[in-house]
This record gives sequence, C-alpha cells and structure tokens, in this order.
Amino acid sequence: MIKHAKNAELEEILSKIKSATEEKVLLPVNVSYKIIKNRLAVEQALEAYRLTRDEVINKYSGGQGHISEKDDPEAFGKVCTEIASISKESVDVEIVTISLSELGERELPLNLVSALGFMITAE
Repeated sequence: MIKHAKNAELEEILSKIKSATEEKVLLPVNVSYKIIKNRLAVEQALEAYRLTRDEVINKYSGGQGHISEKDDPEAFGKVCTEIASISKESVDVEIVTISLSELGERELPLNLVSALGFMITAE
C-alpha cells in the first residue's frame, strides 16, 4: 500500500514505530519483519527531508549544526519557518500491511496497537 504523508507525519510515525519496537511483546516473525521493513521505508522516505532540514540549520547557524532562539532570535525564526515549510511537503511511502489475523488473538498494549495502526488492515 502506498501511504501519502507529510514529512512531519512520517517523523511522528517513525517515533511511534521506534517506541513500539521497545515493547517486550512477542510477535510472529512475519509481523516483526513487516514492522522493521516499514521502519526502514519511513526512514528512507525521510532522508531528503532530514538532509534539507540539516542544511537549513547549518545555513543559519554558521555551520554549527544547532541554533537557539536565545542566541539569535531572528535566525531561529527563519529556521523555524523554513523547517515548517518542508515539514508540510508530502512523500509517498510503500507500506507493507499487517492483517489482524496475522496478529492473532494475543493481547497487545493499546500504545502498541496505536503505533502500528497505520499498517494494520482488517483484511
């Protein structure tokens, strides 16, 4: 399935996937594989965004790699504006779906189901 999402949404999805992988829940190998495959697909889709974001930060920070509002409020505002703009750009990601039947009848924490919800299908 192709997921059409904004860079900011993909960052949130990636964060959720990473937190889901920290759960001490045993899942079937095929489900675990699909979760890892989707994490890699999202990371790859975010590469261009992250490179551009880092270039923006470096441009206004004089190559330091970070900038704070306290040190340079004007440059910080410009960085925030440009990053907000590229965060809204959409990207297509090939997502491998997981059916409810693949998860079986096991009980899963709600936060895990929520984190993986974008890839779960009712069949």
